[in-house]
Amino acid sequence: MDENNRITITVCGDGGCGKSSITLRLVRSQWTSEYDPTIEDSYSVTRTIDGVPYYLMLTDTAGQEEYRGLWAASNLQSDAFLLVYDITSANSLDALDYFMEMIEMETENRLDNGKIPPIKCVVGNKCDLQGQRVVEAKTGLEWARRRKCGFMETSAREMVNIEETFALLVRRVVEARRLTAGDGPANRTAALPLHSNPNRDPNDYAAHTQNEKDSEDEPKQSFWRKLKCWSVSTPIREQQAKRAIRDTESAEGRMSKPHIEHEEPVQDGLSRTLKDLFAGAVGGVAQVLIGQPFDIVKVRLQTTSQYSGALDAATKIYQNEGALAFYKGTLTPLIGIGACVSVQFGGFHYARRAFEASNEAKTGKGQLSYSQYYAAGAFAGIANTALSSPIEHIRIRLQTQPHGANRLYAGPIDCVRKLTAHQGILGGVYRGTAVTFMREAQAYGCWFTAFEYMMNADAARNNIDRSEISTLKVAAYGGLAGEVLWISSYPFDVIKSKMQSDAFGKEQKYKSMRDCFAKTYRGEGLGGFWRGIGPTLLRAMPVSAGTFATVEVTMRLIS
Repeated sequence: MDENNRITITVCGDGGCGKSSITLRLVRSQWTSEYDPTIEDSYSVTRTIDGVPYYLMLTDTAGQEEYRGLWAASNLQSDAFLLVYDITSANSLDALDYFMEMIEMETENRLDNGKIPPIKCVVGNKCDLQGQRVVEAKTGLEWARRRKCGFMETSAREMVNIEETFALLVRRVVEARRLTAGDGPANRTAALPLHSNPNRDPNDYAAHTQNEKDSEDEPKQSFWRKLKCWSVSTPIREQQAKRAIRDTESAEGRMSKPHIEHEEPVQDGLSRTLKDLFAGAVGGVAQVLIGQPFDIVKVRLQTTSQYSGALDAATKIYQNEGALAFYKGTLTPLIGIGACVSVQFGGFHYARRAFEASNEAKTGKGQLSYSQYYAAGAFAGIANTALSSPIEHIRIRLQTQPHGANRLYAGPIDCVRKLTAHQGILGGVYRGTAVTFMREAQAYGCWFTAFEYMMNADAARNNIDRSEISTLKVAAYGGLAGEVLWISSYPFDVIKSKMQSDAFGKEQKYKSMRDCFAKTYRGEGLGGFWRGIGPTLLRAMPVSAGTFATVEVTMRLIS
């Protein structure tokens, strides 16, 4: 084979970022999650690019810090360098500074001796793990741009952009050789021109990246053509692949046109939070429609002693008030609970990402501990209190008022007006907020922790990404998490319901949260704190299952 068609490529980066996975995907089309730490491995493979066969000699190098002295001594003579980091580890991107410093010294040495400078491309690997992403595509792109490198995002596991990345390097090396042979010394930026025009001013050269050839008359590959060449065998992986290439093409578009900074904005924290809020709102609507009949029975049992049990309460409500009574006061929770669940999921994932970033900065690993999952859930519950306290207060007033002509409130707005007239906004509409605060923190801390534990255990047990867990399993885990939520927080809910259904003025029975706890214990014993737990747990399973399944499916669709 012609010597000009031989290209040496060194793959470098921190340990565990997927260098070996990328290399083996190209050479052997295989992927495994288990590798022994690499000191140095060499591979060769032939690839035909733009109709020309090239013999690629690849060196997969040591990432561990103790081996880096060996790296500098033996790996600086390559035609191209692939600098790999892990998008779930900020430290792995920082680690590229060491390798880049060595490559820049080699670049200066080659230029001083009239040789071709090496081609450099930065690769963000593991782009299939979007839920664990710590390094945004925009951050990686900007890092690469500052150092005049190309940029791509890849997934060795899903075979996303592996062939395209190496094809990109080959084209850049070939173009650099052609320019040096025909146009004099190579440009000192070690970058390539936007167009293969031999008359172009070398000072116009700019760092850029594309998946395809630079010629203006060769159009970009279509999205679907790219998708066909990936090893994607399931609908979920297809969605991951689509998302990955959207992120990458967004970055590429901005890099290939360096004077246009506003094209295809990369998804940031705000857009993720908005998606969390939207998915939560959809889940909230499902929660109300499934759980409202159970909730009516629960509140009646908590606030009055005229029923012997859940079945007796349901029977009498139906006989005396009709079937629609089970959806009495639904408009308020339909709007309000949708907003509440939206805040719950938005708050939880906001706190989760904050913990991931903090863990990554401290230990290099973004995985949360279960105490952190609890704290993130508690944060979501606390944030939710501002909405849930008045919404549930109004709902309870509407659910417990007399039937027919004796009713106290014409509807939610009338209820708010009369509560405000009695004791103002804080004392009226926001009555019971202190105990609601305690209930929400405990309930949602346990809710999200239980769900995340079951999801993480399933993913680890079956060696899959959590996005591949079936919707049926998501619903089952969500249902069990709902049982945990109520068992862990039910006494607080009983006190909240008693306080929010209490009268005003001289007829007010409970003067404070503490007074309500004391009177409940003296009058009903410990059993008073668990009155109505039966229908609540019966309701919790389908309601929580429907909520998590709806949110998860919605997130997969909009992501």
